[in-house]
Amino acid sequence: MATATGRTLVRLCAAARRRGGRHPPQTKQLDAALAEQGRAADSVRRIAQLALDVRWPFESAGRYADMLGRLAGLGFTEVTVHWSRPDGRGLPATAAAMVAAAHDI
Repeated sequence: MATATGRTLVRLCAAARRRGGRHPPQTKQLDAALAEQGRAADSVRRIAQLALDVRWPFESAGRYADMLGRLAGLGFTEVTVHWSRPDGRGLPATAAAMVAAAHDI
């Protein structure tokens, strides 16, 4: 399982944008390591974990969909979010239905 969270995830997205959407070097390195072991690149789940304090993806359905598309373009196969917390961190309660709809759940 390969993961990226918070600031690392934002840096990966920004770097990919600068590279014209190409996968980050870490993806190629992981793919090569898997190939050496005789495993397919898609045999490993690649998960992007949004940090507790990340708010921007939840500002609108369009912004969230754009983020999902960018992450998929980087090779991530799954996105996880922190559930809403009493202190206000994590998934904003007002965005829960939007996020569920984006994932057909």
